Amino acid sequence: MSPVDLMVRLPRRAIELIQALYLEYTMVTSLYMMEPWERYAYNAIFSVAFIFASFSVFRFAKADPLPTGVPGKIELILKPVADAPIMKDRKWEVATTRTVGWLNLFIRKYLKLGDAESLFLYVSQCFCLSNDYTLENVYDCFGSSGKLVLHYSVVEAWGITIVRNAMPSKGRKCYAFAKTFNQSLSILLQRWPATEDLLSRRPIRITEIRSGSFEPGVTNYEVNVLKLMCALTNGSVVNLGATGTELFFNPGFLSGGSLEFDCGKERSIGYYLEILCYVAPFCKAPLNVTLRGVTNGCGDPSVDLIKFAWIPVMRRFYADAEGLDVKVSKRGFLPNGGGEVIFTSPVCRYLRPIQVEDMGKVRKVRGIAYSCRVSPTMANRCMESCKASVKRYLSDVYFYSDHRKGDCAGQSPGFGVLLSAETTEGVFLAGEMTSNPAGSEMGPAVPEQVGKQAALNLFSEIYRGGCCDATAQSLAVLFMTLCQKDVSKLVIGPLTEYCANFLRHIRDFLGVVFKIEELSQSLDGTADFSVESNATNHRHLPKKIKLTCVGVGFTNMNKALL
Repeated sequence: MSPVDLMVRLPRRAIELIQALYLEYTMVTSLYMMEPWERYAYNAIFSVAFIFASFSVFRFAKADPLPTGVPGKIELILKPVADAPIMKDRKWEVATTRTVGWLNLFIRKYLKLGDAESLFLYVSQCFCLSNDYTLENVYDCFGSSGKLVLHYSVVEAWGITIVRNAMPSKGRKCYAFAKTFNQSLSILLQRWPATEDLLSRRPIRITEIRSGSFEPGVTNYEVNVLKLMCALTNGSVVNLGATGTELFFNPGFLSGGSLEFDCGKERSIGYYLEILCYVAPFCKAPLNVTLRGVTNGCGDPSVDLIKFAWIPVMRRFYADAEGLDVKVSKRGFLPNGGGEVIFTSPVCRYLRPIQVEDMGKVRKVRGIAYSCRVSPTMANRCMESCKASVKRYLSDVYFYSDHRKGDCAGQSPGFGVLLSAETTEGVFLAGEMTSNPAGSEMGPAVPEQVGKQAALNLFSEIYRGGCCDATAQSLAVLFMTLCQKDVSKLVIGPLTEYCANFLRHIRDFLGVVFKIEELSQSLDGTADFSVESNATNHRHLPKKIKLTCVGVGFTNMNKALL
């Protein structure tokens, strides 16, 4: 009798608990690069241990009095076979340590026990186990040949002691047990496609949000995104489950207008500015949004990068881009923030299709070095380091210094620099670098290193190429999808993982599939549109991607008529 057959006879609650435990186990162990024998050992140990654990939790959940004479103590003893090849390089000790460590973690979390050596479980025949469903049936799935010995001693309750070789050979039922759960319980950690949901006005329901994580449910910054969307719209309905793992969102009309919003300190303002840039042209009234929080840091695009790299892309699609701007009134660094940004955008009846296939040559570089609550020389040192790196290749280089103090300097010290390169075809590429947060484990940053790294980031972006910055790829493909019913073409650098997932969301919500062509470009500027490339030619830049689509003709019906 395999564990799968055994579980068919168990109550539904017990099966659900086993599923939850096994799902969390698979997500935890996937973090390690395990060899096949390690994975088989993990599956064998946890397959049995989780069945026992589910029995106990189910028993506690029913709150029935424990039967007398059933102490139900189960001890897990792991021993290697003397002649096993896995004894080489002390791999057995490493695998056993990991296994027992994670097993103890589940014991403490699910069974609420503090004993790190034994499993104290109370099992009885109240679980619909007939006489032929004994513990020996559970072990029938283990083969006779293996390298791992599991010794379970069950005292008094069952009166049997079982010693089995528990590492299954290929095709054994224990492996089938693990494979069955992997197929039926796999969870896709979805990123909420908020933008497409708002624009398509289709209700969306997301379930099992990080349900297998140690911190399940939506995070605080994702709740802030929901609040921002509700503030931007009229008539939106948001239902969030009690555990935070289930979400229903029915979008309303994009009203726009003036708004003030506190973004918190977990994510930077750029994280929320992305969403505003996506939906800004389709609101009823022009946007005038004041965002407060962290302007630079958190690993998100800074407000300066949005201003110098995203806004030029938006101007290409706007019929009238007057009033489109990002103004940094206060700067705020991690960890306390205190920054303030004003984002203004007009509304459009429709978006224009674009056909941008030539990146051009870099003709000038502009930069801004900023600092808050530190000496102004920090920004100047960053500036000089950047200039020394960029002027080796280009003479038209100019920097601005932005030193804030007082209320405009936020609540935490910091400094950084952003560089923006403009090409002869009006393409803007950017690179930035910010100092480490105050009090972080990384320690204080050296201004010269910050400036040099910012220049290297810009060089990397230029090397990747394309007609838009890598961070703005998702914005460009969304506007290409929503523009008038005409062909839009855009050449970008190597497709980022974020943009690839964004294209999938566009296909699901808006029904538009892009034609993707891979092309290579030589250093002399000539483009090769063939799919085949000469890998031995060292004068070729990284392969570019040519995106082509026909817009859906999205019309802004929310715009007020004059």
